[in-house]
Order: sequence, then C-alpha cells, then structure tokens
Amino acid sequence: VINCIVKDVPNDDDALLVVIHDNLHNRDLLPSERGWAYRDYMDIQGRRGYRTDLTSSESGTKFRTDEMLAKAEGAGKTKIRRYIRLTWLIDPLLELVDQGKVALGTGEQLSYLSKHSQRIVYDFCYASEPGHPLKENHAKALREAEADSNRIVDEDLLEELTAKKQSVRLRTVKLEMSKLREY
Repeated sequence: VINCIVKDVPNDDDALLVVIHDNLHNRDLLPSERGWAYRDYMDIQGRRGYRTDLTSSESGTKFRTDEMLAKAEGAGKTKIRRYIRLTWLIDPLLELVDQGKVALGTGEQLSYLSKHSQRIVYDFCYASEPGHPLKENHAKALREAEADSNRIVDEDLLEELTAKKQSVRLRTVKLEMSKLREY
C-alpha cells in the first residue's frame, strides 16, 4: 500500500511545478539537481509571462521571479542564483561540485567561463596528477582574465594562479631626512 495524493493539473507546466516543489521539499538534492529545479522553475515562470529579468506583478506587489522562488523556498535569492549558474558548468565540473570537491562559489564563478575555458580548467586542475584545486578567488581571476581581450585562459595562467606563493621578507632601511635631502 502506497499513500498518494492525486491532483488534477491543467497543463504540463503546472505538473512540472508540482514535481519541482515536491522534490525541493521532500528530498536531499545534489547541488546540480537543485540548480536544474530552480532553473526549470524560472523557465516555466518566464513562459507564463512572469519577468525573469526585471519585475513582475503578483498580488499587487512587485517581485522578481527569483525573489518569489526565494520566498517560497525560504532561501536567499543570491543562493538560488548561484545554484542556477551551476547549470552552465560542463558535466565533469558539475560532478565535482556534486561530490563536494569544488565549492558552490567556485563552481558559480567557473560557470561564467566559456565551455572551452572550463575544459582547460578541468583538465589542468582536476583531471591531471597532481591536481591543482581552485579556490573562489582563483575562479574570479580566471573570469576576469577571460573578459580581458589581451589575456587567455590557458595552462600557464592556471599554473600562475595555483602556484604556492613564496613569502618575500622585506628589509627596512631607515634614512635621516637631512641625508635624503642631499639627493
């Protein structure tokens, strides 16, 4: 015997919204699953005429669709946007986020890179031995580098970003102002 509730829904979008809502509230989801659920929700609301880029009117107040979702989920809209950004990652990087080997913030920053650059990052940082795991600040630097037309994302840049920085000890020299004025 399985307990169930049968609902009459008028169309496929409504049915999908019921499934998304149920999955988000009754299951432990991987970051990728959560991202795709949020993205599907935003797509459905976009098809219904809700503005997913600006504001839409609901109950007389102005809400962005991501704010409506955040309110329904009890989560921050920034976190929801981060999960949605994950859906632009290539599959191997998305799997690393799901496994907890790449942080959510790092994955979000990497998602802004082109697929080609993401592949270079994956091959250099995670598929090779020894690995060179990235931190969020590395991923932000890669994003800035890709936006700069004079720079390219390649193994040299990744090596530079992930290299262990040697601390340089600076010596202090004190000069009297009278001696300095002579020059």
